[in-house]
Amino acid sequence: MEEKKSIVENLSEQTQLPYFDQYFKHNDYIQNFELAAAMDITQHRVFDTLISCIQTLKYHKFQYLFQNQSGSKIIKINLEFFLQRYLKAHNIKSIKRSELRKAVKSLAQIVIIKDTKDGIRATPVFQDVYVDLKNNKIEIELSKYFSYETLTPGINTKSPGFTRLLNSTQSALKSVYSRIFYQYFYSKLAFKKYVEIEFDIMKLYRILGIVNEDGKFLKGKKVYSDISQFKRRCIIEPIEVINKHTDIEIIINDIKNGRKIVGFKFIAKIKGDNEKEYTQDCANNQLDIFKPIKENFKSKDDFIKFMKIHYKNRKITNNIPFFSPENYLVLDDKGMLRLENEEKGIYKFSDDLKKDLEIAKQAWNWLYENMNRVGVFDYITNLDKLNYKFKGAKFLVKNKIFACEKIEKGDSFWIIKGYIDDKTATLKIKLDENLEEYLDSIRQ
Repeated sequence: MEEKKSIVENLSEQTQLPYFDQYFKHNDYIQNFELAAAMDITQHRVFDTLISCIQTLKYHKFQYLFQNQSGSKIIKINLEFFLQRYLKAHNIKSIKRSELRKAVKSLAQIVIIKDTKDGIRATPVFQDVYVDLKNNKIEIELSKYFSYETLTPGINTKSPGFTRLLNSTQSALKSVYSRIFYQYFYSKLAFKKYVEIEFDIMKLYRILGIVNEDGKFLKGKKVYSDISQFKRRCIIEPIEVINKHTDIEIIINDIKNGRKIVGFKFIAKIKGDNEKEYTQDCANNQLDIFKPIKENFKSKDDFIKFMKIHYKNRKITNNIPFFSPENYLVLDDKGMLRLENEEKGIYKFSDDLKKDLEIAKQAWNWLYENMNRVGVFDYITNLDKLNYKFKGAKFLVKNKIFACEKIEKGDSFWIIKGYIDDKTATLKIKLDENLEEYLDSIRQ
């Protein structure tokens, strides 16, 4: 018991933990529009920062969850640790006591409402919230009916229902409307290339907190009965901010009945990823509690230990140098780096043990220098495969040797860039010709 007591009293150690930009929010919170619309922007930020703090403490194996004598669970967090992350995540310099007061009030009001087979259940999340300014700590009592698992996805398991979010991406979202739209559409994009969703006007009024349950306008919101005002202030302006400052793009189209606007169609997609497909692997990887960040490791050995704990029996990335882009780099059940593809399954780099270990060493070096690739799975096109097969290859063209550097695809031609006698050169082959067969036929 003495050990636990010392940990409780020494909450100041939490302030030494590194800052993580990412956190994982359960879709039950993202899609609880009644709650989201009732909270102001400070309350939204406080709740997301709290989730981020809890997940950071869990990742670093800090004890922060305790039981009182009645059996209730209590979360204890250093106040300075919390505020550091709040200010950094939202790119602001201070938070007023009045703002903190309102935010704490909202935490105590968070309720998750679910439709069950037999009825409707409303479950409070936080039973009691106490910000102790004198002793520099926050104490939060969890409701006995609340499932703690919705705050923290498992590290080694695929936890359905969570969306990975970045604080830095959302720091420019300074309105409740932009935050609601961004988190909702981003959660919908986890498994898809793009999404199309239609909402009627009344549904949008409720999502954005313009009307109450009876459809009556809330205080100060009557101005939005004018659809043009509602569209400009509550939809277009927030989405313009999202399109300018985040990693997704949203297009809006009116839905009309005659000349009257009765709803809106939203088309959301990830920016710059027209060819990328958001596969099950890619989406599941978003559920890892934290991706490796170089600053958190003192050495490559520390990084390797981390990977063997958290990524064993899992795919790490694909499209890596020196291997076919279709191959995934994986860790097998013994923690050894291997390759995997659809035809062979998991296999060694080489049947020669010495060579296998040497290649694995090179792969670990590459991973350590390219941690940003961990968990990134590229959509592999036919062009990627052609470049892997023929980059560096030599072809006989008009009795001269052409060295291939890169293959590109134009509107009407395959464009092959390279060198003849150390001078840059270009070949053009019609798209309707089988490029792979043709290049194989002239390869030296």
